[in-house]
Amino acid sequence: MRNEQEYIEGTIRSVLSQTIRPSTWIIVNDGSTDETKDIIGRYLSQNRWVRLINLPDRGYRKTGTGVIEAFNKGYETIEAQDFDFIAKLDGDLTFEKDYFEKLFEKFGRHPKLGLAGGWVYDAVDDKLKPHKYPPDHVRGAVKTYRRECFEEIGGLIPTLGWDGIDEMSAQMKGWETQSFRELKVLLHKPMGSTGGVLKGRLRGAYGACELGYNSLFMTARCLRKMLMDEPFITGGLVMLMGFYFYKLRGVKPLDNPELIKYIRKKQKRRMIFWKKV
Repeated sequence: MRNEQEYIEGTIRSVLSQTIRPSTWIIVNDGSTDETKDIIGRYLSQNRWVRLINLPDRGYRKTGTGVIEAFNKGYETIEAQDFDFIAKLDGDLTFEKDYFEKLFEKFGRHPKLGLAGGWVYDAVDDKLKPHKYPPDHVRGAVKTYRRECFEEIGGLIPTLGWDGIDEMSAQMKGWETQSFRELKVLLHKPMGSTGGVLKGRLRGAYGACELGYNSLFMTARCLRKMLMDEPFITGGLVMLMGFYFYKLRGVKPLDNPELIKYIRKKQKRRMIFWKKV
C-alpha cells in the first residue's frame, strides 16, 4: 500500500481482531509520503507477528506491476515454511472479525477451491454499494490462495493484468476460484479511483490486451458497462476505445499460448450461454 493514512488503521484493526489471525503479517509500505508509516509503527511493538517493510519512494503510485513487485518483496521475506494459505490485502479495507474463519471453512469444505475472497463493497458516505463481477472472479484487493494453488500457478506475475492471470491460470490447472457474497469486504477508497475512473477503465483495457481477450467478448463486455456501470456510456466507451487502441499499438498478449487459448475458449462459452460478462 501507498499513502493510506486515512484507511490503513481500519485495515490493521480488522486483521488484529480476527478470530483466526495470520502467523505472519507483512505490511509492505510502497514509498508512502504521508503518515502511513507512523500509523503502522504504533502497532508493531505489541504485535510481534506483524512486520513492516519500507520501500523507497519512486515518486508515484505504480498500479498493476508495482503492486505485485511490492507483494513479491514481502513474500520473499517469509521465514515460516508450514503455512497453508497466503492472502493479499490492500490497505483500505475493513471486514468482520470472523472473516478469515468463515473463509477457511469454505476452503475446508471444497478441496479444489484454490483462490477465494469475500465480496467487495464500496463504502462511501455511509453507503454500501456491491461491486459487479462474476462469482468466479476474486478482486485483487482481497485474495486468499491455498498454498498448493499459489505455488502451482507460479505465484503472482508483476504486470497490469495480474489479477486475471492468477485466477485464469488456477482454473486452467483444475482449481476453483470464487467470491462469496455473504462475506462482505468494505473498500473505503473506490476501486479505480487512482488517477480517476476513466484511467482505471484504460488500465482494464490494457490488461485485457495482455490477457489476449477475444475481441467480440470485450466489445460485449464494454457495451454492457456502458449501460450498467457508472459513469454510464463514457466508462464503457473509453474501455472499448482503449482496448482497440492498444491492439493497434501492438500490445502483445502474454507469452503463454496455453493460457491465452484457455481464456478465449472460456469467453466464447460465456457468450454462447449468455452468461454475465
